[in-house]
Amino acid sequence: MPTAKALGRIGTAGGIVLIALFLSASHGSSQAGGPTTHNIFVSALEVKGGTTADKLAPPSTNPKDISKGYEFKPPGEADRANPKRWEVSSYLFSPGFVAVRQGDRVNLTVFIVNGDEHESWVTDPDGS
Repeated sequence: MPTAKALGRIGTAGGIVLIALFLSASHGSSQAGGPTTHNIFVSALEVKGGTTADKLAPPSTNPKDISKGYEFKPPGEADRANPKRWEVSSYLFSPGFVAVRQGDRVNLTVFIVNGDEHESWVTDPDGS
C-alpha cells in the first residue's frame, strides 16, 4: 500500500491553517504520456462566533494552544462593555485535502472570504 507525504500548507494572518496536498509514494507520472497538471481551486471561509459565559462556559483550554488555526477572545477581551462575552474564530477550507501523484504539476488558487489580510504559501515536504 503506498504511503503519502504532506506537501502543502496555507497560512493566514490570524493563524496557520493546514491544507494537505498528498503525493503518492510511487514514482513517475500518472499517465504514460507524462505528468498531469492539476488546477486546484480552494475556497476558505473565516468562521466567527461568540456567546456569553452565562450561556456557555468558555473553553478551559485556549483554542490557540491547540491549533494556530484558531483565534480566541476570552471574557473581558471580546467586548469590554459585556465582560461575560467570549468569541472564537477559525477557517474552513474546501477541499480540505487533494491527492496527486509524485511528479505531477499543481496550480493552486486560493480564494479566502472574510478576514482582513491573508498570506499564503506552499511548503515542500523537505521544508523548502
